Amino acid sequence: MPSWTESYPRLIALLNEHYGPPPVHEGGEDRSPFEAGLAAALGVDIGASRRSPVIAALDRAGLLEATTLAAMSATEVRDAVVAIGFALTPADALQVHRFAKWFADRLPDEADARDEAAAPTADLRDALLAVKGIGQATADSILLAMGRPSYPIDRATFRILVRHGWADGSTEYDEARAPIVASARGAPAELAELSYGLARIGRQFCGPRTPKCARCPLQCLLPDGGPLEPEG
Repeated sequence: MPSWTESYPRLIALLNEHYGPPPVHEGGEDRSPFEAGLAAALGVDIGASRRSPVIAALDRAGLLEATTLAAMSATEVRDAVVAIGFALTPADALQVHRFAKWFADRLPDEADARDEAAAPTADLRDALLAVKGIGQATADSILLAMGRPSYPIDRATFRILVRHGWADGSTEYDEARAPIVASARGAPAELAELSYGLARIGRQFCGPRTPKCARCPLQCLLPDGGPLEPEG
């Protein structure tokens, strides 16, 4: 059975052939690292081409700046958004405030958000994991959205890894993540393409119950005996 490293070139080629690269976000190259990271903190898929309603509301309220949001309480953020006719849940308002404070504290110069020398990815990741409400997958989603070499091991990715024999049910999060980042040679664009493709494989073919392997573009990478099932 081919290892992850051996399978990776074929995997990325199959995903690119089937799905192509992630769609260009409507913000294009003008979308700031803060906006991209905040969207990920709020759970927006990396393949989303449209602004989330929360991001749009913050922008319309003139609040889409890390320092501005960090200086406000979560309640003040919510009240400002609601005042212009948009909905914002207390949980999302709290996440906005927490991420903005982290960003303002760690990256006061937003140009450093994509500068590995000025702000190493490993240091940013450790700081994100210290923020209440941000777990490993969310931290990696934020970093990847900001153009950093990171990869979120979500449930879909983990199912795909296990069913193809590239991990097993006892594999720890960082143990699963490390070879993925290494295989992409730390290239954020390639990691984003991989995340985009595997998320869609997970939704369309590799659900938590019965996988639809016969129609899956990754069927040719399965073990000879078929998919392995995650324990539990």
